[in-house]
Amino acid sequence: MHFGIRRSAAFYPVKTQVRLIMACFLLHNFIRSMTPVDPIEILMDVEILVYDVNEVEQVEVIDGVESSLEWNQLREEMSISMFNQFES
Repeated sequence: MHFGIRRSAAFYPVKTQVRLIMACFLLHNFIRSMTPVDPIEILMDVEILVYDVNEVEQVEVIDGVESSLEWNQLREEMSISMFNQFES
C-alpha cells in the first residue's frame, strides 16, 4: 500500500478519511511533479536487476474471478453493515 496512513484501522469519520487520502494523493503528485527522478525508484530498479530470476518460485496467477451467490451475499451483508455503522 502506497500510503502508510491506511495500513491500520482508522477511527476518524469517513469524511475525514476521504480528505486524508485526497491530501496524500495531492502531496504525492506534487512531489512527483517537482522530482521527476525518484531516487528510491532507481534503487528498487537496481535491486530487481540484481535479483536472481532463478530464485523466484513460480506461482499460479489468478486472471479472473467469477461471482457467486455466496460472494454476492457476503458483499451485500458487508455493505449493509458498513452503511449502518456510517449512519449511527
